[in-house]
Amino acid sequence: MYELEVVIFVGIAAAVSGLLLGAGLHRSVGSSSAKVRKLKQALEQAKAQNRDYQSDVAEHFSQTAEMLNGLTRQYKSIHDHLAGGAEKLCRDPAGHTLLAGGGPVQLSIEERRNDAEMRAKHEEANLQPPLDYAPKTETRSGTLSEEYGLEKVKLAEAPEPADAANPADTKPPEPPAAKLSSA
Repeated sequence: MYELEVVIFVGIAAAVSGLLLGAGLHRSVGSSSAKVRKLKQALEQAKAQNRDYQSDVAEHFSQTAEMLNGLTRQYKSIHDHLAGGAEKLCRDPAGHTLLAGGGPVQLSIEERRNDAEMRAKHEEANLQPPLDYAPKTETRSGTLSEEYGLEKVKLAEAPEPADAANPADTKPPEPPAAKLSSA
């Protein structure tokens, strides 16, 4: 039926094309695993850089805090030196102080902090937000009262209309806004 050479040629061609197709598939599948490996390696590198950065930031702020504490100690030392010098050097021959307060210099940092906190608490206690209503007093009801803005009319003392028999002759009173516009 078929010649042997054709069958062998088709078999070899099929084997070669199968090998080429297999190699191409292996390369594409293999390259995705290589990409995964590269991405994992890049992720680990990024994590390491982030840890280093966080460590550097923590070290920076720790050093800044130490420097500020040292600066505070130096400021307190200078402050105490100036206060002592003022107390010692600002006296008249009789030994009375020439300072404005008349007493010893009180420049303690703790005292100033406590005074500032007390003033802030006192001011905070005295502050009130603005009210959006009129508060109730002894002589007036507040705006939240049901009677606010309403005039009480006693029915027994209400004036009688001039001619109760002919209501067409009586003119109803104008509202206040109408009085202003007609003037």
